[in-house]
Amino acid sequence: MSGSKRAVVIGASMAGVLAASALQSVYDEVVIVERDSIAGRPSSRRGVGQSKHAHGLLARGSQAIEELVPGITAELLAGGARSYDVLQQGNFYNHGQLMAHGVSDLRGLMVSRNLLEHTVRQSVLRMPAVRMVDGREVLGLLHETGVVLGVTCSGPDGVDTIEADLVVDTTGRVSKLASWLVAMGFQAPAEERVDVDLVYTTWTVTVPDHIAARHGGALVGPTPGNPRAAALLWIEGNRWTATLAGYQGLRAPLSVEGFLEFAADLPTRHLHEVLSHAKFEEGPHVYRVPANRRLRYDRLSRFPAGLLALGDSMCVFNPLYGQGMTVSALQALLLRACLTEGEEALARRFFAGAAEIIDVAWRIATDADSVVVGTANPEQLSASEQMGHFHEAAAHDPELARQFLQVINFLEPSSSLVEALRNRGGAA
Repeated sequence: MSGSKRAVVIGASMAGVLAASALQSVYDEVVIVERDSIAGRPSSRRGVGQSKHAHGLLARGSQAIEELVPGITAELLAGGARSYDVLQQGNFYNHGQLMAHGVSDLRGLMVSRNLLEHTVRQSVLRMPAVRMVDGREVLGLLHETGVVLGVTCSGPDGVDTIEADLVVDTTGRVSKLASWLVAMGFQAPAEERVDVDLVYTTWTVTVPDHIAARHGGALVGPTPGNPRAAALLWIEGNRWTATLAGYQGLRAPLSVEGFLEFAADLPTRHLHEVLSHAKFEEGPHVYRVPANRRLRYDRLSRFPAGLLALGDSMCVFNPLYGQGMTVSALQALLLRACLTEGEEALARRFFAGAAEIIDVAWRIATDADSVVVGTANPEQLSASEQMGHFHEAAAHDPELARQFLQVINFLEPSSSLVEALRNRGGAA
């Protein structure tokens, strides 16, 4: 490569393009290799099977993406996204309680996954060091004596190779990295898993303005006695994404009538009241999430030089909690920071830091899911009972509601909730 440094990113989803943005600050060339053919407009594709379902970008995730791709928030707003005060304009139902509303400095973005991903990808591809080759599947790794030297991939003219100083796998749920490691003579990472058997069913709808103004969107969490969840979120084009989810195989019927009946059985009637007035336009789309699944690359004693994993390739969360894109963005910022310190022991340093990021999201998702599916340990049950008290108080206290949103948006530690409740005179 004539002295220049090249990095290859496998996968052009959000994790991949954010990783490319981090890498281009250090590498002369960053090549994103994508299996799907990427359209020149916002659109769904096979590699992002969840794209038609409700998506939320947490406040810290939005900040992180702005750090990686400066100006992207303004670009998204110009493209049709909408900014909103999460506490004032969001309706959050937790433990069956509607959190109190209030004014805050927490700003969210309402935007479809397709527009978000397309806009971020196009912006990253305008960076001079970054280019993408699509319609090419990575078949394996080039390696020698425990060092990764690039990738082999399929293309229109057969199998090709791309040499690289660093390869970053961001292929997510379909990642082959563990099997590639074994083929190279390394150990596969240990797996942690919390089964949920969650099924999403989604329609895109339009809602009359007077109904939308009165009710607005909502996020509805499950309760132990009612393993259903839902999201109703505005997207560009003045449309709404309505997603209903059921645990342990429970699923919303595909007919409009059945969808409405399922919505009526949620812990709140909010969605049913809105959807009863909606026009169902596109759907239904179904997506299944078998489990929260984590691969412990951070615990491996040996790992090849020149190779990393990022995003869902390391950990797949229940999408209900909206953490995936934020975790990927924070890992991309971590990667950039690790690279500025040099490439010595890069994998060890990166995986250790990534594990700390994942720990926060993993605890939130798996503690809540374990209670819902009936596999919680005594500690998780006790924490769930405490959270029930918290949400009873937060239904009447905007400051407690704000504190909760700070935590789930990765801006405050979860331990702050107990302290906040005590300070407000509630039971802890």
